[in-house]
Amino acid sequence: MYKECSASQICEVRETVDPTYSDFVIDTSYQYYMKNWFTEMDLLCMSPSTIGFMITAYYIGFAIGGLFFAFPDKYGRKKSLILGLFLACISQTFMIAIPNYWMRFAMFGLSGLS
Repeated sequence: MYKECSASQICEVRETVDPTYSDFVIDTSYQYYMKNWFTEMDLLCMSPSTIGFMITAYYIGFAIGGLFFAFPDKYGRKKSLILGLFLACISQTFMIAIPNYWMRFAMFGLSGLS
């Protein structure tokens, strides 16, 4: 009933026909199908380095957050902890709610900053 194809075949059709058009659909009735970020954000045709860069944003945010090491001494531990938890809560909420590569990229950076 279904034809199997490779990722390169799917990406080739998308490049030649229309990036938004695809004859290929995921078989969601398959017993091992799992809805995840890979299918939700359509990362199939992105390069592995582009996908990895989204996770690297966390470490970039963490490095930038190191510049604010004096914040607890200046403003107090309670305020700095509340700010960090607030930023983490915002970033996690947006990552869950919005399945977009660039939004998740930014929220990984914000999560690292927090």
